[in-house]
Amino acid sequence: MRVQLDISELPERVSKYQRYSPNERLAILARWDALLEHGQRSAFCRELGIRPSTVNVWDKQRREGLLIVSDARKNKYVMSKKERTDYRRLQDENERLKAQLDQSEAAVEVLGKASELLAALAKSSQIKAPSLPEQVSIPPAFQSRRRDE
Repeated sequence: MRVQLDISELPERVSKYQRYSPNERLAILARWDALLEHGQRSAFCRELGIRPSTVNVWDKQRREGLLIVSDARKNKYVMSKKERTDYRRLQDENERLKAQLDQSEAAVEVLGKASELLAALAKSSQIKAPSLPEQVSIPPAFQSRRRDE
């Protein structure tokens, strides 16, 4: 099975460790098979930034039926080292902010209860106590007798 993909359609490699998809490998192999003159294959590999031994491994995989056309890559997205460190930093920041939010919510709850208590105290202080008469008369039975009398 031949894949119709021009070598110019291959994405630029960001790093030397970037992998080619099976479809891209088959396109590279199709171009590889067309190169017959001495030195063309080496120049082709230099252009792509890969080693001829890598292409030979892909050719062997193709002959053994291990290199098949796929519609989707197994790893749809692989994070770079910088993206992983940013992701981890954002996770840590998220956890810290969640803890801070929980603490703030607890403080708001305590302040709400304190506010209710103060409002109840203010309301109870506004209730007037029954007024006492100016002169309190003490019943004679409770009056103490003076011994001088």
